[in-house]
Amino acid sequence: MSRAREAAYALFGAYRLARLDPSGLQYFNATVRGFWRSFLAALIVAPGYAILIGLELTETADAASLDWGSIALVQAVFYAISWTAFPLAMHYLTALIDRHEDYVGYIVAYNWAAVVQMGVMLPAAALQAMIPGDVGGLIMLPVVAATAFYQWFIARTALRISRGTAAGIVGFDFALSLFIAGIAATVRGV
Repeated sequence: MSRAREAAYALFGAYRLARLDPSGLQYFNATVRGFWRSFLAALIVAPGYAILIGLELTETADAASLDWGSIALVQAVFYAISWTAFPLAMHYLTALIDRHEDYVGYIVAYNWAAVVQMGVMLPAAALQAMIPGDVGGLIMLPVVAATAFYQWFIARTALRISRGTAAGIVGFDFALSLFIAGIAATVRGV
């Protein structure tokens, strides 16, 4: 199967999972080759991620005084780290919870789901940036909650685990993401 066709199937599977349809898992290439190809999602998501970072920085700092080249370099490095840290941690966590046989399929679904998540996050962040004050901040709250629920559903379905364990995995992912983002913000100095 070509990469483009595999990506199209995977995106349809991610869409089905977003509709809470467990059969979405059948559209993913849950092989080692599919695992590595699922990181193509990072390239698809990258432009949206860059826009999100840009929106965040222009809200918190004087955009004209920022060294955008240095920021881009730092964010690119930490973007790569963020795309590898969670799958690496899950390699060990799935063994710990006796679900290592489901690891590859889970990461494939998790990676492709990032495209769907960006498709929701980006418009919400743009809308948030247009609305001043606390009202703008409230826009992201239901989007973040829906994204967390989506990740929970994927973990629960792909790993065949309990609700609580799936919630723990989502919490761990969130904490790890905040940790990496915090280090990136410290390194870039903004």
